[in-house]
Amino acid sequence: MKREQFLEHFGPWAVVTGASSGIGTGFAEQLAAAGLNLVLVARRGETLEAIGERLSRAHGIEVRAVTADLSTADGIERTRRALAEVEVGLLVSNAGGAAMGAFNRVPVEALSQMIVLNVLAQMELTHAHTSALLAEGRTGGVILVGSTAGLQGTPLGASYSGAKAYVLNLGEALNYELMGTGIHVSVLVPGSTDTPSMTARDDVDLMTVPMPIMDVEPVVRGGLRAVARNKAVYIPGLMNRIVAGPIGRRLLSRGMSVSLQGRFMSRCAPERLMVRPKTTTKRSARD
Repeated sequence: MKREQFLEHFGPWAVVTGASSGIGTGFAEQLAAAGLNLVLVARRGETLEAIGERLSRAHGIEVRAVTADLSTADGIERTRRALAEVEVGLLVSNAGGAAMGAFNRVPVEALSQMIVLNVLAQMELTHAHTSALLAEGRTGGVILVGSTAGLQGTPLGASYSGAKAYVLNLGEALNYELMGTGIHVSVLVPGSTDTPSMTARDDVDLMTVPMPIMDVEPVVRGGLRAVARNKAVYIPGLMNRIVAGPIGRRLLSRGMSVSLQGRFMSRCAPERLMVRPKTTTKRSARD
């Protein structure tokens, strides 16, 4: 799809959640370069304002910043209102977060907050946006940002992988349901990506996962190409597609995939986040 066609189909406005860093900022930059006006949503208002000013100057677009915490009902409602204030064609539902560690080591409050952010917020915003497009007879689209963690159960990220599995299944189903309406739905399923949420964690060291770490730019570019083509699911990176995609599923049983993920994650987690110590010493018969 050429630039002019993309702008016509998905413009004149795009909403990007989680836009203050990482993949969200990458989407904002590439959409601004394509000529779309932007509504940027994240918790850090000052950072959003700075990004918006930079993109507005560079590309001559209009940018609005919405400070909202999408792990709260108020933040979701504030973003829903922002969706209704301008003619939004594309929603990039990128905001997410992971409370990592053994299920019983993570406070249930943190897990509940994560479910709101990764599941309820994505569902409610997608419902609001696609309902508006259908009611007004407009074309547009949704990019839901998932994770390769959602392709199978991920030990030490059990609730996170469950949440991202919801995102994957939601997007796949909506892609089919909305076929022929002019509303495209794609799920972007990145693996390890060089973002602050990956490199600056205080729970697990995801940089030690033995998989290639991708830059943000090609991940975002692939996601935009996928939604332009109305591709239901896009996994960026050849190695990610081999290990986590259809090829990997043919080579490994689901149980083997979970076990492999468990071994990877066990290397990354401190002992305080494990159900049991990483190493144990056998007791002798005399003990």
